[in-house]
Amino acid sequence: DGIDPPSLSEICHKYGIADPRIASNMIITIKRRFRVILREHLRQTVVSDGQIEDELAEISKFLPHMVQYEK
Repeated sequence: DGIDPPSLSEICHKYGIADPRIASNMIITIKRRFRVILREHLRQTVVSDGQIEDELAEISKFLPHMVQYEK
């Protein structure tokens, strides 16, 4: 929408998080958990494990921050 995302400091202040490093670690943990859950879900919907990577690549087109996907 043309609006810059809030800084980590702003997020910390809004949610009562003591330190931006803690917020950063929380974000990384959430992203990792999301990838694990997404991978588990995809495993149930495809025929082979090779298709999982194809599906993740397709999904990453719609979720740009998943481009940082860790295999």
